[in-house]
Amino acid sequence: MNRELRDLLAAAGYARARDDDGWSGAVVIDNSGGVPAPPGLPEDTARKGFKLLLLDRWGRPTHFARCGRATDVAFERETALVDTLCTVPALARVIPKSRTAASARLRVHLTAYLPRGAYERMVRMQDPVAWERSVGEILEVSALVARCAQEAVPALRPRTEHVALAEEAAPKLELLRTAGIPSSYLDALRAALASAPPLPRRLQHGDLWPGNVLWHEGSWTLIDFAEFGHVEVPMYDVLHMAQYHGGPRGPFWTGLWLGPGDAQDGWTRASRRVLAAEAEREGLSPAEVAATTVYYLAHISAYRLRHGVSHTYREFYLEELLRVAEALLAGHTLEELALTH
Repeated sequence: MNRELRDLLAAAGYARARDDDGWSGAVVIDNSGGVPAPPGLPEDTARKGFKLLLLDRWGRPTHFARCGRATDVAFERETALVDTLCTVPALARVIPKSRTAASARLRVHLTAYLPRGAYERMVRMQDPVAWERSVGEILEVSALVARCAQEAVPALRPRTEHVALAEEAAPKLELLRTAGIPSSYLDALRAALASAPPLPRRLQHGDLWPGNVLWHEGSWTLIDFAEFGHVEVPMYDVLHMAQYHGGPRGPFWTGLWLGPGDAQDGWTRASRRVLAAEAEREGLSPAEVAATTVYYLAHISAYRLRHGVSHTYREFYLEELLRVAEALLAGHTLEELALTH
């Protein structure tokens, strides 16, 4: 452990870093990027920096540390956001305690270590009833975080009261056009989005899946706020979360997408009930929910076109988006494609 890293870890709250044997308490668990980044790395990889698990004198984990470039604006935004949210009393059991320290070239974000409880491991063992209940609770926690974030971080307050889906999706559809998606498909998607009325803006976590949710001391805890607030379209988080469960069709497909689907089993029904409950809370009609789903698929399909993203994930969303476009071209309406009934 060099002096710069040691001093930043200590400043962020890991006092053991200053001890003579402090290096023995830092376990590197991910060295994807390094700081400075080795030459030739893709930017998405370089931005990941490196991660440490920090131990006390008896080898027990106390903190998790993310280390990245001090000049990384996205990392700076995320750490400032989490450091603020963890001080909000209403979020004391929802956001892990964290603290950031930075030098001219290195930023260190220290988070209290939370033992066990990763929902990613729990979700595969749940039946549809338990899954539906836990996802509903997680969505309530996410909504609480969004409400508190608007109060605690003024920069996150929505620019306007409502969002026009076609306008919001335009940059994503353009990316898909440059990737080779036929114009006729994109025109059908654009028209469907334009047919929806302006919807209320809602801050979304942006990457709400079981890997970013922990169960700790009787409460759901959210982590990884890199995408928080970048999406303000309602239903985005529930559409992302509802893909993951222990059903027979695997973690990435639930048969819940637009239209009746081909898997009307307990998992499909539970998934659609989760979506319907969220739609009712937001006051959205089935056609509006279908429109938000079109937006979600366009957004995440474009997002996953980035260099370094697995083709497995990319093709899944693109295939579903194209299936929706084909249904629209065939004359189906958003009302007919709604997934909440």
